[in-house]
Amino acid sequence: MGKKWTRNRGLIHKWQEYRYQAYELLGDIEQQKQLARELLFKNEFTYYLKLKELYAASEWDRALKKLVDDFKQMKYQPSVYLSILKEENLTTELLTYCQSHISSITDLYPYLIKDYLEKVNDLFIKYIEYAAEEATDRKKYRTVCSIIKTYKNACGTIQSHKLIGELREKYKRRPAFIEELGKTR
Repeated sequence: MGKKWTRNRGLIHKWQEYRYQAYELLGDIEQQKQLARELLFKNEFTYYLKLKELYAASEWDRALKKLVDDFKQMKYQPSVYLSILKEENLTTELLTYCQSHISSITDLYPYLIKDYLEKVNDLFIKYIEYAAEEATDRKKYRTVCSIIKTYKNACGTIQSHKLIGELREKYKRRPAFIEELGKTR
C-alpha cells in the first residue's frame, strides 16, 4: 500500500495543478482561489503568489488574516506559513511563532530585530540557556557556542560577552564547555 499511495498522491497533486490551469483558462476566479488555497496548505508557496493576485487590494487584508488564522489552527504549520509571514512582513506573527518554536529565533531574527530587539535578545538568551542545560558533550557545547555566535551577530558583542560570562560561572565544573566558550569570544 505504501508505494501505491505515494504514487497516487503524486498523481493527485498533478491533477490538482491541471485543474488549476483549467480554472485559469476558464477565468473561474472562485475555483482558482479555492484550489490555490488548498495547494497552499500542502506547502506549495507558488500558489500563495497566485492566490494574492486573485484578490483585489481592498479584499487582500481580510483574506490574508483568514489564511494566517487557519495556519495557526494547525498542529504543525508547514514551512509555507513562515514564508507567508516573511513575505507580508507580519512581524508580530513571526515573534509569536518564535516564542512557540524557540530554536527558530536563529533563522528568523533578521525579520524581528528592528521591531523587537529586546524580545529577540530575551529569546536568544532563553534558547542558549536551554541548549546549555541540555548539552552533555563537546559536540553539543560547540552547538551552543554556534548559537552564541549567531546571537552575537544579532544582538552585539556586549550582550554575548555578558552571557558567556554567566555561562562560565554557571558551568564552571564543565571544563570542556568552558574551553569551547573561550573559543567563542
